[in-house]
Order: sequence, then C-alpha cells, then structure tokens
Amino acid sequence: VYSGVALDGPAALGAGETAAYGLSPQASAEGYEVKVAQVDASPAGEGAETGSGGLTFDTTGGYPVIQSAVVRSGGAAFHLAHPDYTSPDQTFTLERSFVAQPGSLLTFYSRLRASDEGQWATVEVSPDGGARWQSVWQQQGQFGTIEGSFSQKSIDLSAFAGRHLKVRFNYMAKVGYFYEGTSASYGWYVDDIAFTALPEITSASVSAVGKGEPAYHHLAGATDEALFVRALTQGGALPWADAFNVAVGANDYASWAVRQEVAAGLAAGSLADPGGDFDGDGIPQAVEFALAPMGLDPAVATAGALPVHRREGGDFVYDFTIDASRVGVAVAALASRDLVNWHGVADSGKPAGFELVLLADGPGSWETWRARVPISSSATFFRLSVTVP
Repeated sequence: VYSGVALDGPAALGAGETAAYGLSPQASAEGYEVKVAQVDASPAGEGAETGSGGLTFDTTGGYPVIQSAVVRSGGAAFHLAHPDYTSPDQTFTLERSFVAQPGSLLTFYSRLRASDEGQWATVEVSPDGGARWQSVWQQQGQFGTIEGSFSQKSIDLSAFAGRHLKVRFNYMAKVGYFYEGTSASYGWYVDDIAFTALPEITSASVSAVGKGEPAYHHLAGATDEALFVRALTQGGALPWADAFNVAVGANDYASWAVRQEVAAGLAAGSLADPGGDFDGDGIPQAVEFALAPMGLDPAVATAGALPVHRREGGDFVYDFTIDASRVGVAVAALASRDLVNWHGVADSGKPAGFELVLLADGPGSWETWRARVPISSSATFFRLSVTVP
C-alpha cells in the first residue's frame, strides 16, 4: 500500500458541508489528485443471471457468452471459446472498479472443457482503468482432459492493496495446439464470481490539488463517502492511498454537536445547548456552528478566529465566512450608531451607506461576506446575529 500521502480532516460531515483537509507532503510530487467515491463494502457477485449489463464482451464467431446449457448454479453462466484456429483472445470484462486491500479475495467457479496446450484460461486485473492488464491466475488447457464439474478458484489480491482494479476473464490463444468450436463441449465456463474484502466504487469524481495548495476542500454529498489521494510525479501517478472514510449525516445544529462531541471525545450532550460555551472562550456554540469555516471550534478555545472590523479607505469593514449549507441557522450582519438600535442592510433606519457584499462564493458551500459602512463623525458598531432554533 502506498501511504506517502495522507488526508487530515474530519471523519464525519453534514450533507452539503464543506471542510478543509490537509495533505501530508510527498517530496517528489508535482501535484495531487483526490478521488471522492461512494463505496459498497460488500459488492454483489456476478453469475451472469442479470444479462450483459455492466459487462463488456470481446469475442468472435457470434456465440453467446452468457448461456444456460452448462451452469454451476442458477440459470446462466459465462462461456468463452475459440471458434476456429485463427481466433484471438476471447474476453469478458466486469465494468466495475474495486479497491484492493490486505486480504482481498476474488473467487469464482471454473470448468475447462475440451482444450489443448495453446489455450489458457486466465484472470487479469488492470490498475489503470483497462489500459494495461496483468495476469493473476492461469490454467493451461490439456489434451484429452475435460473437466466434468465446476471447481472453485480463489485469487489473493493483497499485493494490489491501494490499487483500484478492473477484472477481466480472458480465454487466451497462445502458440500451440488447441480445440476449435463453441458448442457445450468446448471452451471455458465461469460462474458465481464473488468478492471478499474487495469494496467496489459505485461512483466517483476526481479533483486536482496543486503542489502549493495548503488544503483540499471537500464538499460532502448526501451519503457516506470514501476519499482517496495520490501524488502526481514526473514519472506518473503513484498508487492511491488507503481510503479516508467520511460519514455523512444531517447538517442541523444537533447533528453537528454530536459529531463534534465524538471527534473531541466529549461526553454525550456536552455541546447540546446552542447557547452554551463548553470551551469557555466566550463564544456561544451556535456561533461556532455558523462560523466554523473561520476556524471556530466548540471544544477548543478559538476566540482569536472571530472576525475583526478594520478600516479600509473611507470605510469600516467586517468580513466573515459562513457555511451556507447549514440547516436551521440564520446569520445576520447588523450595524448601529448607538449600541441600542441595531439594523440590517434592508432596514430603513440603518446607518447611511451600510451594505453587505458577497466577496467569495466558495470553496464548496462556504460564503465570505463583507459588511461595510462609510466612516463618519458618528461612531459605528458592527455585530453578527446568529439564531439557532
């Protein structure tokens, strides 16, 4: 397993939430790629029972690769054969991507009918999406030997740990004698393909991260995800590192509080009160929920991360960043001349020239806003109002 690049960040997020993940540096890296995937830890097997969907056949002669005459179980099995002496390799490929790890096993049932020394039943894997194939199991044909039943074969794929693999079954035509024909008496039959400790990527997207970028910003989807990272070098892409699993849940305050308690090892209920201040930094937990992109943390004193107003030209400005994906929270920028009467930008009684401007939409669900008011002879005060039901 290649482990030179690792992700550092939260293992649980709310749906639609954005979080920053640090990448451990790799000296030879020219950049990085992060794959975001939905992963099925217990993928379904393949027994040819559901037709040709998700399969690619590369055969000649027009014979049916999925047939029902010779099966180990169910009503169908795969059949590969050489129609004549000029036949090339005959293959069927599972159009699926699996994540190899220590202990990964590929098992299947095999039955080699009439064949000879030039015919090889072969299982291959590709770590690069099908560009190149590597044999992981072979059985050579033998003149006069016809297997009368199916037998289980097991392939240990631990050596490919960290790789994302495609699988292909190849009835190879090599130099030597071989039987031609596609009837039930000839060729190789395969049935009941199964996967153990070999998770399947059901959908995925890949993002580039530049060498000098400080972090990868991940926008969580609606379901649990797995993040994979690899370094890109002058010699090519290194293998994907182990999966960084991210549990995805609801994005309201109560769910966020539970995730923070688990991450910090706090007792259940420690952060349940939005108006509470567990870490004693003077910031209510509702504010830390709303302004989390600024580095506010409910379990660690982080008052220094609060936004601070400043003078810019002829204005006082106040910048703050929220996660717009939050559910059930309202954030309002307010201004006052007297600390008694507070007004939003839409109020008729607001200080003259008070406005709110979107500075940055992103990364992900983050939004950075600027509250601005012209400097005048009267004092001006800013504040943020955060409301959580």
